[in-house]
Amino acid sequence: MKNIQLNITNACKLFWSKKCTFSGCSSRDEFWLIYALFYLIFSIYYIFDALVMLVNFIYNGTPNSILTSNIHMLGKISMLAYIITIPLTTRRLHDIGKSGWWQLWMLLPGIGTIIVIYMCSRKTIDDTNQLSLENAIKLLWNKKFTFSGCSSRSEYFLGLLAVVITIIILIILTISSVGLVSSAKILQASSTGDSSFAIFCVFVLTLYYILTIPLTTRRLHDIGKSGWWQLLSLIPMIIYLTFDLSSFGFNIFTYIGIQNIITIRMLLFTLNAVSAICNLIVFTWLIRISKDAAMP
Repeated sequence: MKNIQLNITNACKLFWSKKCTFSGCSSRDEFWLIYALFYLIFSIYYIFDALVMLVNFIYNGTPNSILTSNIHMLGKISMLAYIITIPLTTRRLHDIGKSGWWQLWMLLPGIGTIIVIYMCSRKTIDDTNQLSLENAIKLLWNKKFTFSGCSSRSEYFLGLLAVVITIIILIILTISSVGLVSSAKILQASSTGDSSFAIFCVFVLTLYYILTIPLTTRRLHDIGKSGWWQLLSLIPMIIYLTFDLSSFGFNIFTYIGIQNIITIRMLLFTLNAVSAICNLIVFTWLIRISKDAAMP
């Protein structure tokens, strides 16, 4: 018997048909695929903005950003997205045996959001076939350097969630250990171009990729693709971040013979757009159902 998995098209149909329904339940896949759709929409908007910045810089000499100039509108759109998903979140909480009122934790910034994300990541109550967040973390640790085999969509995104939460905790602990004065200096370095902030960013990104590259490889195997396909998003991003480190004191451009600031900025805008497009392509693969799964 094949494993039944929901694809993003069916998740959208369910979301629309139950857009005002607060009763009943919604599965974990149904819930998170809608948020994956929001991420795809934002990614397309970001790519469009990156291309607009590149064109404006080429023809006008100023990289005017739609995203930056309309940051308040983006906030309103995010608030609208949150409001229209209240019924969905209510049904997801019902699915784990909780009242829909638990989502009021979202009103508490930071910790409240983490609590709701954790609850919405839990498996359906009394469903022994679903992967729990705890078991996903165990699989992530047991297979942390394993590139062979497959990882299901649930295993991938739950593992990814665990990695992100772990990194956030490490950042909080780091800031707490170095003290408020030192952390203030790190934040100040991000705006003054000090290399200490760049080193901190590189450390965080390196840790993230060490933990997720094997997981992403197995997820790509699960949809019938080679793990090497993730280089499609990794290489442009790494190149972009490497060049962008010049803003924080690592003047890499001098080593490759590029001195013209206009050429440098155009190169960065181009790499930013290419990286965003490649990330979008890979993400659409990662949310697909397993190659041997059946749709409901």
